[in-house]
Amino acid sequence: MSKIRHGSMDLDDGFHPSLHPEDLEKSFLIGKDTVNGHDVGQSEREPQRTRLKGNFVMIWLSIVNVLLFTASLYFFISPLSSQACLQHLTDQQKWKSTSNYAPLFDRVQIPRVSLTPNASLYDTDPPSILRIPKGHEADDEWFRIGSGVMPIIISSDEVRKLGKDPSLAVKIPEEHGYGDDAYIAQTEVFHLLHCIDMLRKEISYEHYYFPQFGNNPDEQHVAHIGHCIDILAQAIKCSSSVDVILFNWVEGWDQPFPDFGNQHVCRDFEALLDYVNENSVPRSVWKTMKEPPVGYVRLPEPAPVQAAESEGV
Repeated sequence: MSKIRHGSMDLDDGFHPSLHPEDLEKSFLIGKDTVNGHDVGQSEREPQRTRLKGNFVMIWLSIVNVLLFTASLYFFISPLSSQACLQHLTDQQKWKSTSNYAPLFDRVQIPRVSLTPNASLYDTDPPSILRIPKGHEADDEWFRIGSGVMPIIISSDEVRKLGKDPSLAVKIPEEHGYGDDAYIAQTEVFHLLHCIDMLRKEISYEHYYFPQFGNNPDEQHVAHIGHCIDILAQAIKCSSSVDVILFNWVEGWDQPFPDFGNQHVCRDFEALLDYVNENSVPRSVWKTMKEPPVGYVRLPEPAPVQAAESEGV
């Protein structure tokens, strides 16, 4: 029988060179050296063996990928993932995640402190200065932590990040040496403490306000007190502390008595106060800011609702 040369292989005339891959795989799997009655040489079997090994490896790689993906997905949606992420966050990052944008977070590291406040029903000995109803000592302390704290300086870009319009925000005049991009901004905690101070003074009205108003405080004073009550309530609801208060049985009380002496996690107030005092607008500059520059927008004056409605009639 004559032979023909096909590539580098010598094939008999009776052997079809195009064997089906399925037949070759079957031959390889069952250990035969023939397919449809024809011999399968070593050079024919090796590519099939290589291909099967490749398929086997691909299958296992796919299985491993699926298992890794499933494990990763489980980790990211599990409480363990949240705890692990929190452990790697700094205190500053945690403050940021629970606050609206605040320029101070980019300027000063505010430490995290654990405090147990003086929460007794009756005052302690020595007394808490913040419980003293009136007098110079109490006034000085409330001024130090509230009304006496001046605004800081922020940029127009920071004003925009707050969602505000720089064209309406008050700038410091350039002659004071702060450049043409210096806006004043009060830190809210000091305004809230100012409001508590207002209520403290209202309790001692005869001492603080009677000399000015007598028994008839003006409309703005009444509005100021109402504003402070409202803004403090909103601030407390916004933070919504979920710390718990336990109860004790106490002599002389016929019902459970609350134990307010609980530990709290706090921002370090004194560290924040120190930074703001060191970087605030000088009081001498503040006192010069009586009128806006020429052409600056003036917003309508705050007025009682009734007056505003009557003007529109």
